[in-house]
Amino acid sequence: MVRVAGVVVVLAIVQALLAWLLLDVFHAPEPHGVPVALVGQGPAVAGIVGSLEKAGFEVKRVKRGGAARKLIAEREVYGAYAPRAGAGRLLVAGAASPAVADLLRTTARQIDAKRSVKTVPTDIRPLPAEDRGGISPYWLTFVAALVGVLAGWLLELLVPSVRRGPKLALVRVAVLLVYSLGAGALMALVATQLDIYPDAFLEVGGALALVTLGAATVSAFATSALGAVVGAVVGLLVFPVLGVLVTSGGLSAPELLPELWTTIGSGLPGQSGIELIRNLVYFGDEAIKMPLVVLGAYALGGIVLMLALSPFRRLGR
Repeated sequence: MVRVAGVVVVLAIVQALLAWLLLDVFHAPEPHGVPVALVGQGPAVAGIVGSLEKAGFEVKRVKRGGAARKLIAEREVYGAYAPRAGAGRLLVAGAASPAVADLLRTTARQIDAKRSVKTVPTDIRPLPAEDRGGISPYWLTFVAALVGVLAGWLLELLVPSVRRGPKLALVRVAVLLVYSLGAGALMALVATQLDIYPDAFLEVGGALALVTLGAATVSAFATSALGAVVGAVVGLLVFPVLGVLVTSGGLSAPELLPELWTTIGSGLPGQSGIELIRNLVYFGDEAIKMPLVVLGAYALGGIVLMLALSPFRRLGR
């Protein structure tokens, strides 16, 4: 009875902490440092900088619209605003973040209302009709992280590491690698069959495989080193919960989360997985270096940790 009561108390505390965490992050999203371009020169343009910064944007000044389009295509900014005399011209990229695109439209209309002109918005990187909300990368990354953690955890439970030496540790890594590639391919196939990413099977499959591999290897190591319960908690906390649900900004944008969680999320795999898929599919492979570095670090780090632990494993109980 005492043990059951202890488990119940721990679960209640975990439930309360998770509720607090999610509410703290999502109850009042506000923009902070959302990068946008402002096109033009002169006193009128300079006066608009303050309005944009007050609204939570980080302004990059450019002289021409072509430069602004280039910044959007390279994922340097989410959009661009040009305060012309007859109408304010606004460029957005719905594929980067529908939430930020809507925020930019609202902010531009407010600025133009004061100037007594209308706003003319153009979405130069729109989302396809099959993914109008732009949340497919979020859910695909969440599933990849979740099943990766479960794969590494279950493999460790089924064949405990204490029965394995260095050579068989390599076999374990190979199994997780093959599993991750297969899981990534299957999820990408589902996306192509639903016409969400009909022409990006390899790109989406590769990104999801990398997320899965990092989650699986880190989870396997944590379970081997710390035990089944702690290993599961660490894996689920780092990857699907904190990594995707809390800090990725995948349902909006990282810059709409509290700054603390945006900073934490930049070093977790969820944000990188979502951005990698978006940038591969919609932005011609732009800005994929950092997401690849983060995801690769988790995958490679997990493999290294698994192999580093293997000399300390006993070949039998």
